[in-house]
Amino acid sequence: MFARIVKASIVHHPRRFAVALAAILVPAALVTAVANFALDARAKMKTELRSRGPNLVVMGDADVPGLVARRSVSTAAVGDVEITVIGADATIRELHPGWRLEGRWGTVAGARLASRHKLGIGDRVLGRTIDGIVETGEAEDDALFVARDPSAPVARIDARVPGDVAEVEAVAARLGIEARVQRALAASEGAILGKLTLAFGLVGLLVGAVSALSMAMSLAAGVAQRRAEFALWRALGAGDGGIVRLLAAEVAALLGVGLIAGAAAGLALSQALGTAVFGQSVAVRPAAVVAAALACAAIAAAGAVLPVRRALAVEPALALKDE
Repeated sequence: MFARIVKASIVHHPRRFAVALAAILVPAALVTAVANFALDARAKMKTELRSRGPNLVVMGDADVPGLVARRSVSTAAVGDVEITVIGADATIRELHPGWRLEGRWGTVAGARLASRHKLGIGDRVLGRTIDGIVETGEAEDDALFVARDPSAPVARIDARVPGDVAEVEAVAARLGIEARVQRALAASEGAILGKLTLAFGLVGLLVGAVSALSMAMSLAAGVAQRRAEFALWRALGAGDGGIVRLLAAEVAALLGVGLIAGAAAGLALSQALGTAVFGQSVAVRPAAVVAAALACAAIAAAGAVLPVRRALAVEPALALKDE
């Protein structure tokens, strides 16, 4: 019986409930799109940063947790030219997945060094056979990599410390070491994403406020149209709790339909944003839908306060006398 009453109240006033439904659907779509886009962008950024190499560089020896590659540096003469020789542990390849290696790791010549001295895989230099050519895009392209002598003094440590920039800096401070955090890429991409999220958030707050006001006015107008209905309910013995449950059920129905439709539209919009901004598809992040549900629940609760107060203020005798 209660369900039929709720259904009838919605079906018999389609325009009023369409306005209230739009007040839920629009913010649901916006919050889902922004949250899904931001969460996916952060995940992609972390993956990208992990592919760029170490996030902590220590000049000199230290006890650094995590995956580390220790380097020693010396020079040697090839003909009448001095070249840099880097002694490196094998883990250096794990810390620099972006390096392009031709051949295998062992004695490896940097790309510019190999080009300048016309060195190729299988050639010999400094009494060693070249196993591979590596292009790093950095100063190491002018160097020759060899297996590090464990007894040689460490000149540099490349480390992969779990966590964001602040956590990596905290690790360095806790260890009491002078370390350089590789933060330029993280800072620039994080700043762009932060500004984008802030802009969307401000728009979301404005849309949420307008939606709550629209919903409140729509439902309040509906209460005014149904004064006789509420008066009859009271005359038949319905208390405040029954009136509140009826309006709560109507709002919950609007919330459910609006959230489902809005979340679907928001996920489609986040895909369009990902393609336009990054040229990549965006994965579905369940946390975005949860955020939309919480935001829409807050909007619905705020929008229902005025209608409930007006419904509870209906006097049966006056309302039925007017009819």
